[in-house]
Amino acid sequence: MKTKHISYGFLLLIIASFLISCSASNHPDERNAVKQLFEAFRNYSSEDMEKLISLKDGDVYFWSFSDEQFEAYSYLCEQIPSSTMFLRSVALKIKYSILSITETGNGCDIALRVKFKDCSSFAKDVFNTYKTYILTSKLDEIELLDREKAFDGIVVRFIAEDSYEYVSKDITLSLSRDSSGKLLFADNPAFAEIATGGLLSNPGTLTETINNQNSD
Repeated sequence: MKTKHISYGFLLLIIASFLISCSASNHPDERNAVKQLFEAFRNYSSEDMEKLISLKDGDVYFWSFSDEQFEAYSYLCEQIPSSTMFLRSVALKIKYSILSITETGNGCDIALRVKFKDCSSFAKDVFNTYKTYILTSKLDEIELLDREKAFDGIVVRFIAEDSYEYVSKDITLSLSRDSSGKLLFADNPAFAEIATGGLLSNPGTLTETINNQNSD
């Protein structure tokens, strides 16, 4: 009578498949919370995000911006009003994958790999493109040129070209239940970077870039 043997490699394959299956089915509520979080990113809705973040009473929330980031963002939108339209288009392309979920006392830590378009040079690119347009235009076109409309056209072109490259960022989010049992994320400074494609990673540099371009 012949004895059937299961190969070591086949056994490992079975175990790996089991672990993957368990991983996919574990923590469904937490995975759904992450899904909602990134839907808020892709919809570029700070209001939807706010509903998923654990905040103190009276806190004003906007993408977890620091005061310096908010000032730089406001300045950007003042100088290039169509910036928000561009950032909305970038937000649609945000991707993520869950690396691990580790249970803690009242919740869990979720390790993620986030991919987003690196548009940190956006403001400089808009101004440089505008200056190139000025240099290559005829005098009468320059005199009739409305800068805001020109910026709108440049931004629309940037959106269509979609030339900014993806970058990856590994982050860990803390998720816990409040007194009502609702799952909420702890605020995280990485949210501002993800929501703006890295544009506000260094708000001082962004403000300086705009000032330099305006003074040239």
